[in-house]
Amino acid sequence: MADSEGDYTVSPGRPPLHTRFQKEQSGNPGGRSARSLPALLADALNETVVVMIDGRRRKITKREAIVTQMVDKSRAPRPDPHRDPLGARRSRCRTLGSAL
Repeated sequence: MADSEGDYTVSPGRPPLHTRFQKEQSGNPGGRSARSLPALLADALNETVVVMIDGRRRKITKREAIVTQMVDKSRAPRPDPHRDPLGARRSRCRTLGSAL
């Protein structure tokens, strides 16, 4: 049932003929991405980066760099936020306030 342009009416669900997909043409010519998000993430984490460890340059994966950085940050002492919420900024503000 091919409609000719003369008796074809445009209505909801019936777009104009010139805007329809041409025969033998897909709606997505580029196609779907062949790689999934977990595969892309794994590839990104397995890339190598050059870092300085103990004064020496080393090549490690981004995955190793992230884990090393997390462990190093977890070992560092953190100030107690309930004791002094402004930290060093409080003493600096006093210094500036007294100078004025």
